[in-house]
Order: sequence, then C-alpha cells, then structure tokens
Amino acid sequence: SSGSITGAGTDACTVTLNAAAGSGGQVVSLSSSVTAVTVPSSVTVAAGATTASFTATVSAVSTAETATLTASSGGGTQTYAISLGATAQPALSRLSCSSGSITGAGTDACTVTLNAAAGSGGQVVSLSSSVTAVTVPSSVTVAAGATTASFTATVSAVSTAETATLTASSGGGTQAYTISLGATGSAASYEVNLTWDEPTDSTDPVTSYDIYRTITGSSSYQLLNSSTSTSYTDTTVANNTSYTYYVESVDAQGNQSAPSNTFSVSIP
Repeated sequence: SSGSITGAGTDACTVTLNAAAGSGGQVVSLSSSVTAVTVPSSVTVAAGATTASFTATVSAVSTAETATLTASSGGGTQTYAISLGATAQPALSRLSCSSGSITGAGTDACTVTLNAAAGSGGQVVSLSSSVTAVTVPSSVTVAAGATTASFTATVSAVSTAETATLTASSGGGTQAYTISLGATGSAASYEVNLTWDEPTDSTDPVTSYDIYRTITGSSSYQLLNSSTSTSYTDTTVANNTSYTYYVESVDAQGNQSAPSNTFSVSIP
C-alpha cells in the first residue's frame, strides 16, 4: 500500500496470480532484501482465489535505504521496492562525570544524556579523550526507549598536572567535559571563588543556581555544580589553564534563566 515509509510501521501487501489457485491452494514464497523490513516466509493463495495478503513490518532506520520485497510462485517472480526514510535521532544534550578532578590513577563514572528517548534500535554515542592519560570506550549505546547511558573513564597517574577533555557526539549534538588531572603527590594549588547577585526580575522564586564552566576559547560548557547560595568555590582547576564561567538561576518548576555574563580567569 505504500512505497515509502519513514520510521517504524507496517505496509499492507498483496500477491496476485494470473489465474485461480488449484484445489489445494498455492504457496507464494516471500523475502526481503534488508533486515529493517520483515515479511512472512510465505503466504498461501486459497483454492479458487487469485490473491492473498500479508504484512511487511518496518523498523526505523538511521540512514535512508531501499528494501526490495520478492515473491515467487509457479515460475513467476515479482518484486516491490519500499523506500525507507531515516528517522531523525535525538541529539546529545549532556555529558557529565562524577568527578571533575582526579589525582593519581583512578576511574570516573560518566553519563551521556539525549534530549529524547532513543529509537527502537538504540542510539550510539561516539566518545573520545583529548589525552592518553584518560581512556574511554570508543562508543556507548543508549538503549531503545532510554535517554541516558553510562560509561567509565579510566585515569592513569600523571607526573605533571594537566586537563583532559572528554567529548561525546550523537544525533548532531556534541558535548564536552573536562577533568583536571593532578600530579601524584601534589595537591591543588589554586581555587576560583565565584559570587553573583540574586536576580531582581524573576517572577518565580529562585531555588538554586547552576554553575557552568569551559576551557576558555571553547564553546562547550559543562554543568560544573549547583548551589543554593549566590557563591561557589571551584576547587577542581588545573595549573596553566584558563577557565570561563557563567551561572543560570533555576525556579521551583525547574525552569532555567538565560545565562549570566561570563567570567574568565587564568590559573598560573
């Protein structure tokens, strides 16, 4: 009934003989050229009839392709092409880890979040790390119907402090998260004290503030922490690194304000 389907669905199909089937009926063999479209292995045209119906079941695909259905019986073979349209994948909306600062060797539990549930086939999120001292899987899969998936970043001890940037990409969205790596045996030398004014034009009471940070020059801000006061101390900064911050207020319904002005600081 349809030569084009986008996303998951079904297609009503019919086979037709050039004459009525005999007294025992007539079996028509069926097949599909792609796994995204499934059909019964056969359908039987009833005795005295010339047609029989069956259903083709279509799964959502991430890239457009064409499925060819084939029916064979009595020396005759017929084909039918169905164009499968790609279903837009949800975009990656967040990458977060349990710790933004690790000294020595260890692990960091990380989570990727989509802005909507993954499709029936799940959704692959590509992962990478900017330094060899931090390793991550090449990808992680968000299960069908879910919005998050977890993975572990493995950290090796470093002799000098440095910053690792983890990057995740999927569905046209890219997110980054920075981890400050402290040299073994050394403690953090610096911290950044942030303060801001409570908004005066909010129609709903502010319940908390989200603090975002990025490496200066990058537009990939990460949620660093949340605070119920108008101040926050960032103790996860690394030496020889510049950071830029902004704050968003959050009301009781979880609505976020527009970002504040940015503040940049360079750590010696």
